Amino acid sequence: LMASTTAVEYDDDLDTPTPTDAEAATNKEHAKKKGTKVSYDVLVVSPEKHGAGVSAYLTYEVRTKMKGGAFGEREFGVRRRYADFVWLRNTLAENYLHALVPALSEKEKLPAQRAQGSEHETLVMEARSRQLQTFLQRVVTHPSLSQSKDLLAFLEAKVFALDTASPSMVPQQMGKLLFSIGRDAQRAGNILLGQYADMQDPEQLRHQNLLSYCDKLEEQGGVVLEAAKKISKRTQGVGQDMSEMVSAFEMLSQSETHVALAQALGRTAVASSEMSDAWLQQSQVDELVLVEPMRDIVLLVGAAKDVLKNRDAAMINILEIRESTARIQRELEQAQANLTPEGQTKQKTAFELFRETMVLETPKDQIKKLQQQQIQCEKAAEVADRRWKQATAVTQNEMDRFNKMRISEMKTLLVQHAKSQAEFHRKMQAQWEALLPQLECVTVPPVDGMQGSGFSAFGLDDSHAGTPKGVTLDMNFGGAEDGGGDGLDDLQP
Repeated sequence: LMASTTAVEYDDDLDTPTPTDAEAATNKEHAKKKGTKVSYDVLVVSPEKHGAGVSAYLTYEVRTKMKGGAFGEREFGVRRRYADFVWLRNTLAENYLHALVPALSEKEKLPAQRAQGSEHETLVMEARSRQLQTFLQRVVTHPSLSQSKDLLAFLEAKVFALDTASPSMVPQQMGKLLFSIGRDAQRAGNILLGQYADMQDPEQLRHQNLLSYCDKLEEQGGVVLEAAKKISKRTQGVGQDMSEMVSAFEMLSQSETHVALAQALGRTAVASSEMSDAWLQQSQVDELVLVEPMRDIVLLVGAAKDVLKNRDAAMINILEIRESTARIQRELEQAQANLTPEGQTKQKTAFELFRETMVLETPKDQIKKLQQQQIQCEKAAEVADRRWKQATAVTQNEMDRFNKMRISEMKTLLVQHAKSQAEFHRKMQAQWEALLPQLECVTVPPVDGMQGSGFSAFGLDDSHAGTPKGVTLDMNFGGAEDGGGDGLDDLQP
């Protein structure tokens, strides 16, 4: 009941959550004084590694150009760790329950330097910077999230200690969140089974269809993502294999006595080296235009599912209040039944007297307490109903936003992937076509004893290439009437 009455409410524009109506009015007045809403241009650059071994961590420079607000246009920069981005994401998700809060990709561990080398470590750091850039870009372009004071603190505060997210509280909050999600999923299943058919929700079927669609989209997007990772890794493997061939071709070229063939081997080594670099570069391009964008789309779908589930949670809150109201009404009727019409307590059984002794409450006290709870439930029901209707409107706007983002990002992914593949294969074709004439110009000296087609050197007649000398092949396999045999008697020594 207390959770219902203290739930975050939404103001009239259905975007910005405020704890109370009074604070909402204050914030609106303050917003008028500040002028227009703020907008940000952000960049996540210059990843730096601090420490070594298991204690190593990365920081990123977050450069911001801010427009609007009380101070006008200004620029500032700070350094943040991955944990700071996690705090921002969790804070926004908690304060904006029905907004499309972007998700963060999982943190990839830095590779062991002996195993992979500093080059691979640099690639990992740059990839993580791009992922954080995508996350922040989605936050600052959202009409509601971009106005969050927590976002401004994240972008501007030089000393960022995350005081509002104490480590000791995070596991407890996560535990409550996981319990709530499990409970809401079970209750949502009951709703689908028609247990709460009296709950008039014309948007429920549409939202359930959207949730089913997002489930399938997330599943198939995950399949594409895993396949894209394999393609990128396989492309990298081809480049590495061709790199090994380069040294082999060079050794063959140096040991070859035939000048023209030695030159051909050397040119093949040079071309293979260039193509090896191209394959390795294409592997990185695949990461940029296929793997990472597909991962971002899968994360976006997950964020959309959270929006739909939070809207269901608002509806479940109403159902819980209804259940509490019905329970209180039953207890109230039972307590009133224990009183005589004159207000005197009627004769009670030994069990009822024992229960009153344990409860330490008289029926009058129970009635008064239940009536107060009934009033609280009525107020909570009004708040929950208003929140649910507003959540429905906000969810619809956010899902429309998700649909537009999904189409735009998927189109960009497909176009960029197709262009990169076409350009790569054009380069490969040009490499092979440039190498081919250099290989064909190699003159092959005649082998001693070889004439014509060369079959005579092995006792074969050029007129019947592949036929042993002294054997006549009659290829007439017709019947006896055609002068032919069964095909076996035609072999005459």
